[in-house]
Amino acid sequence: MIIFGMETYEMLEFFMIYSFLGWCLEVVYHAVSKGMIVNRGFLNGPVCPIYGFGVVSIFIMVHLLSTNKDGMLSQDIGQVSALAIFLGGVVLSTLIELIGGFALDKIFHARWWDYSDKPFNLNGYICPEFSILWGIGILLIVRIVQPAMADATNSLIPRKYGWIAIAVFYCCLLADIIVSVLIMAGLNKRIRELDSAKKEMRKFSDGLTNVLAESSISTARHLDEARVQGALAEAQLRDDIYEKSSELRASADHRRQELEEEYKLRRSELIAKASAHRIMGTGRLLRAFPDMTHRDHPEILSALRDELKKHSTEAKTHKENQTEQRTESKRD
Repeated sequence: MIIFGMETYEMLEFFMIYSFLGWCLEVVYHAVSKGMIVNRGFLNGPVCPIYGFGVVSIFIMVHLLSTNKDGMLSQDIGQVSALAIFLGGVVLSTLIELIGGFALDKIFHARWWDYSDKPFNLNGYICPEFSILWGIGILLIVRIVQPAMADATNSLIPRKYGWIAIAVFYCCLLADIIVSVLIMAGLNKRIRELDSAKKEMRKFSDGLTNVLAESSISTARHLDEARVQGALAEAQLRDDIYEKSSELRASADHRRQELEEEYKLRRSELIAKASAHRIMGTGRLLRAFPDMTHRDHPEILSALRDELKKHSTEAKTHKENQTEQRTESKRD
């Protein structure tokens, strides 16, 4: 079946290939800009589907802009001007990035990229700088990369093996999407639990402030009455008030300590889980998107990331110390 100048096989194949190449680009860019090698992307596997979707969409655009509507993609490429490909690439990639960023924000309550520091950005989702870069990249893909890619895949990969690879890829992709969505849902749940514990602590603290203030006012009032009734009654009243205040403070301190321990326990559990899943899971997501912000609870996610970095640094230092000790022991 021919769809927009591509066979079904080619469309599935190109989506797979460019999803992988997009992931490679993200890893290289992150390594150069951040000095870290990390598995980039929302999914656990080495793919960024937004790149595959974007490139296939560009191929469809090229076919629609060509003069021969019944031709194949290889023929369409030569019929569309470089300027049209560039401008179309800018518009289409910007729309995909805008819609994708908005959808991820609304679904998972988190921003996976943020261009807020770039000039003329739109709510941090898109900016002219990267839109132009996408346009240049798309022009290079259509005019240089794709012709070579099509020749290579047609000559090196027999269709029967290609179909097997495609079937395996899309099965793994579906499983990866399900797992990644569950991981993100779990992270959001734990962040909400931390926020709930934090609000409970704040609510208790505010309530305690009101109780102590009212107790102080009541104490002053009773002391004024006690002065009228005589020194003996005043001393007795002061002892009673001191005893009740001590009981109130002890009870309040105990409850506050319980809330703090509950909050620290939940935070420690989340940090431990994130640290234990650095290749797959919550830890990988936080490392893959160091600038990710949470729409509802930004301060909690930021604090969690700081704690995770601290935990990672301490673990790395401990490992280095152990290595040095083993080296010194061998020398002795």
